[in-house]
Amino acid sequence: MAAENSFEIYIRGVPGDREDERRRADQAPQSELPPLSGEEKKVAKKLFDRTEEQYQRSKLALDYAGQRSKERAAMLGRRVQEILGELGPGYRLVAVAGGDRWALKIQAEHDRTASITVPFELVDDVLDFGASQDVDRLKNLVLFGVGRQELILKH
Repeated sequence: MAAENSFEIYIRGVPGDREDERRRADQAPQSELPPLSGEEKKVAKKLFDRTEEQYQRSKLALDYAGQRSKERAAMLGRRVQEILGELGPGYRLVAVAGGDRWALKIQAEHDRTASITVPFELVDDVLDFGASQDVDRLKNLVLFGVGRQELILKH
């Protein structure tokens, strides 16, 4: 959960190794590597045939990926809050969840809760490029999910 947001963030698991996080972990100084428990040291050698340092760097890459996922969840949440702000005070983003998919939990009018799944590709397009057509697609998804189809933008 992120304290700076008015919504909760949940990340279940972390997407597979991303090359940029792997590269960053490989370049990290030894002092930044996470410690290993005794059990992890055994696993590193027995199951993965890796040195302790290689295993530490793998753990660090996963940490970086988790951090990146939380940052992207916060960015997505802020975008959704902007959309909901246009609808008035009866709508509030409760949570953003990431893992095997992106999901939004929104408190809508009349004490209704809406759960909306957002495709990874759309989230990437909105956050990385912010093209108006992608932002409009996200807006339409949210509007449909909270039952405000009359406001959906026609293309």
